[in-house]
Amino acid sequence: MPSLRERLFKKSKTPTSSNDRGFKKTGKKKYGKFSYKLKPDRTNAVLQQLLHAAISRDIVEDELCRRNLAPFVKRVFESLVPSLPFKSNWHVDLICEYLEAVRAGEIRKLIINVPPRFLKSQICSIAFPAWILGLTPGERILCGSYSGALSIDLSVKSRRIIQTEWYQRMFPDTRFMDDQNEKSKFETTKMGYRGAVSVGGSVT
Repeated sequence: MPSLRERLFKKSKTPTSSNDRGFKKTGKKKYGKFSYKLKPDRTNAVLQQLLHAAISRDIVEDELCRRNLAPFVKRVFESLVPSLPFKSNWHVDLICEYLEAVRAGEIRKLIINVPPRFLKSQICSIAFPAWILGLTPGERILCGSYSGALSIDLSVKSRRIIQTEWYQRMFPDTRFMDDQNEKSKFETTKMGYRGAVSVGGSVT
């Protein structure tokens, strides 16, 4: 595939006229034997192609996040921790694969044991509930933790992801109810919600 420079400036040993191949002689920049510059209409066409490619890339990335949890987790990490690069590992893909099976009903009971700082909470308590509510806004999710402060913190971060611009673009049907948008529980317009509880706390 020709590079952008090759598309903008093409060599021609025998130009038939000053407007040969949609170019005109300018004498300002030299590329090869002759000096050419793109016509305004051709320049706009190239810019439109580049813009279309950028838009298409966003569309593809959004679709990947909708279909698979792993790329969605990467997007979540980049939003919550923008100062650090995301370094994926096989255990991240494995956890995501098992959680996808949980959502599909293929696994009904799942225990995940990994050391601290291995993204377990960010995957299971932040990204996974937000991903589910994006795909099915009417889903009802209850997330528990050993600490009340931790359960609220995870809930706030999950809500923050749902409020991001890229999430709203990716899942346009997931919106919060105006009267039920709290730190410990937020509800969607489809009557789905994510609730946060802790040990010793009340569920109902």
